[in-house]
Amino acid sequence: DQIKTTDSLILALLIWQAKTGIESQRRFCECFNCLSHSRFNRRSRQLLQLIYQIRQEMNKKVDLNG
Repeated sequence: DQIKTTDSLILALLIWQAKTGIESQRRFCECFNCLSHSRFNRRSRQLLQLIYQIRQEMNKKVDLNG
């Protein structure tokens, strides 16, 4: 059974994946029985532009604060 994944959930999982240091999306998805690797990979790629924008804005705030 697959869970319905929102963009917010995908973003949170990508952040968690980066935080845990798991580089392989296939290996990361194996941690979740209800998460399809191909769907997660496809949705992650679709969100890349948004991720880059968020990262740029966060970098600007860090630069402004010190």
